[in-house]
Amino acid sequence: MSLMPFFRGEGLGKTYTTPVLSEVSLDLNEGEVLALAGENGAGKSTLTKLIAGLLRPSEGQMQLRGKPYSPASRREAEKQGVRMVLQELGLIPTLTVAENLLLGHIPNLVGFVRRQEMNELAASQMAIIGLESIDPRTLVGHLGVGHQQMVEIARNLVGDCQLLILDEPTAMLTSREIDHLFRQITALQHRRVGVIYISHRLDELQQVADRVMVLRDGRHIDTRSMRQVVQNDIVRMMVGHAVSEDRNRTDRAAGKVALEVRGLGRGSVVQEVSLALHEGEILGRADGVTAAHLWRGSQRLRRHLPRWSAITCAHLFADVRRSAGHRVGDGGSKDARSATSPGYPHQRHTGERQEDRPERLAAAFRGADPSEPASCFARC
Repeated sequence: MSLMPFFRGEGLGKTYTTPVLSEVSLDLNEGEVLALAGENGAGKSTLTKLIAGLLRPSEGQMQLRGKPYSPASRREAEKQGVRMVLQELGLIPTLTVAENLLLGHIPNLVGFVRRQEMNELAASQMAIIGLESIDPRTLVGHLGVGHQQMVEIARNLVGDCQLLILDEPTAMLTSREIDHLFRQITALQHRRVGVIYISHRLDELQQVADRVMVLRDGRHIDTRSMRQVVQNDIVRMMVGHAVSEDRNRTDRAAGKVALEVRGLGRGSVVQEVSLALHEGEILGRADGVTAAHLWRGSQRLRRHLPRWSAITCAHLFADVRRSAGHRVGDGGSKDARSATSPGYPHQRHTGERQEDRPERLAAAFRGADPSEPASCFARC
């Protein structure tokens, strides 16, 4: 590796009303994988967004290949070879793989797309990350989540990529796809591409990274060689104290059922999902990759709950006024749907007083027979 780091940041900070990142310094060598570890809110994404040009630092300076580096935008950073794959995929599902890969660089002749050339270029780009089996003419929306993630990575490798930032890239991948991703990261290292890798999965960091950099509360705690640390060392730096796996927690009495879902389904995407949430309870979700594909990190469930017309079979109950039993989902009550649904975020800005909302919701459900399915579930 080079004696001089190919990327260096010194004293980087970002302040909004309060500082979210303070005096963070890091360096990255060519062909090195640097892992970023830290709890939620530690500043990992903020730091990488400063590097990728998505945010401007409030303090500090950066250098790329020994020259001052201060991108004013993401596009400017990409022109200098710095790319970032965000957690939220930026692909357009109604366009083909080739169109997504070459968006902004689509070959054309006096305005007419040269599709054969475009597809050939896309196929060669996909071959770089081992996805020769994907037809570049395929609509991205028809691909699985894992393949979409790889297409997103391939898109960021178009052109001269020197530094690649991966933010939680394995969240939606199967174990086979993760292995494939790691092989491609190794191939990028052989091409002298520097990689900054963010993940909460510490076993992955140990498998793929050369060094680990730990942030806590927006500050740089330490950077260590991955060979010199074990998972407990990383956790200790992340939280600031030793963490015992044997944590005794007292049992708490469960409150009344506030939300109950029985047999939620939507085609083959979500099938037979049932759950009950009690008052004062935090309901955790533990699953494998199959469930992640079904729920997409719980987002699909949150997305489908309010859209009654899309749910083909379910019984949904909610405790609107601290009295369980009313079924939510009266097809004729738009107010009820919008007020309780995360799919209608504009309702938060209507000026309605919070204390008035239960009264209005109760009025919407008044007269409903708890023993009969609501009209929107008539097909169950």
